Amino acid sequence: MNKILSTRFKNVFSLEEEINISENIFNKRKYFYNDAFYQTLSASEIESLERNNSNKYRFNFSLTSYASNVLFNISGQDSYESVTENRNFIEDENDFEYAIEDILKNDKGKYFYLDLSNEESCTKNFLIPRPDDLNFVSNIAYNNYLFFLAYSHEKVNDFQINNIPLSEGLSIFSSSTLEYVGRTMTECIVNIPHNLNTGDQVKIDENIYSVYALGLNSTYSFIIDEELSLINTSFKRIFNGVESEYWFRKYKTFSNVLDIYRSGFSKSIYSSQNFSLSSSDFNSLAVKDCFNRDLNEIYLGIVKRRGTSYSPTLFTPVVAGLDNFIVNTQYDIKSINSTGNPDTYIEQLSIDQSEYYGDIVEYNPLSQQITSLIDVNHLFNTINRNENGHLESYYYKPFYPIKIKEFSNFIDTYESEPPESAFQIHSRRYIDRPLLSNSDGDLFPFINGHHYVHANICFYLKRQDPCHEILLNSLEPLIKNVCVESSQEVIVEDNC
Repeated sequence: MNKILSTRFKNVFSLEEEINISENIFNKRKYFYNDAFYQTLSASEIESLERNNSNKYRFNFSLTSYASNVLFNISGQDSYESVTENRNFIEDENDFEYAIEDILKNDKGKYFYLDLSNEESCTKNFLIPRPDDLNFVSNIAYNNYLFFLAYSHEKVNDFQINNIPLSEGLSIFSSSTLEYVGRTMTECIVNIPHNLNTGDQVKIDENIYSVYALGLNSTYSFIIDEELSLINTSFKRIFNGVESEYWFRKYKTFSNVLDIYRSGFSKSIYSSQNFSLSSSDFNSLAVKDCFNRDLNEIYLGIVKRRGTSYSPTLFTPVVAGLDNFIVNTQYDIKSINSTGNPDTYIEQLSIDQSEYYGDIVEYNPLSQQITSLIDVNHLFNTINRNENGHLESYYYKPFYPIKIKEFSNFIDTYESEPPESAFQIHSRRYIDRPLLSNSDGDLFPFINGHHYVHANICFYLKRQDPCHEILLNSLEPLIKNVCVESSQEVIVEDNC
């Protein structure tokens, strides 16, 4: 476009002629059509879409520990030997100056001794392992346990219990005939919870039987209305004609970092410091479980370390076992280390391993349900106690499931392209139980593109034989629990 220069820009020396100036025009406005140009947006729909598309999680755990150093060392520094020395044996009288209860004290499960010959006799000299060695983190910030996230990675069905692989079902430990409602029947006892109900069908030695009733201990025994002689055999539950499968689940660890810190002034009812765990960003998108499907739960793993802040090998290596119904049987956590049942553990743990045995499960392809039957437990003792013949050890539950997605109450059917976890019920039909979307499950708060997961974890450090009933062929425990026989089951409430 050309513009004519205005006369007001001329002076007395200018020529009397028009001057054209070339100038480009740029339009800085954008015009819309007169038609309506808008869309109504729903904040809840947008939030639901973002929630469903997000596979990012941040975890926070509140940890409460219930532990006692009741299984203390026998000899050496701050041991039972120190208690005996401070009782002050008087040779002329052939007796001790102080009774053992004057020296050995207990403050809410924390055992210590007093030196009454010292002016500062009120000082608590904690026995080794000290309470600080059994808590999650010591007072000088030494992590006594490993903390990690894990997921169900592998199905192991060739694992043998009583020389019977899990692929053949759960081993029947013993059986006997009994008179029940005027008839001779067979009671079967198993070491692992059977997950049966009255009226269920079971397959034993290629024969199908109905469960007439549950035994005296309903979790570990069941009764069949037949007179059978069962030796070295197993059973499988039958659901609508389809056999259940049994296997050991192995858990694989994630590389995500878990930071542990004190939960302010929070303490347990036994005055132990509570802690909190928080994770780095966790993305579940590229991870599949043992069915090769998206994860519906992960596990918080807690594994005891051998060392302490002052000793790299105070404790024995950690071993894995099962909390069996019948003691002194294979893999029984309560009798591992006993001289009559040596080395019958599932595995001995190393500090750098990335896969762990987790639990034994039952899976029925028709109902599409997985039931955890029994969890692995971990066991350890102090080297000093083992060397002095005190074999009773500590044990604990190492894995805690955290559900991140829910399964649907309905089962989907497929005629083509079924998922790998689907079960074929017909030549052209498959079934599978799908996972609900994140918005349908609606388990956790969703902020800034992340699902925020919180869980309270109660960690119980137990002793193998508190009432000295199992008789580990070790020396009599120095501290015995007050154990009262009762025919009633006592339910202990969680204090988390």
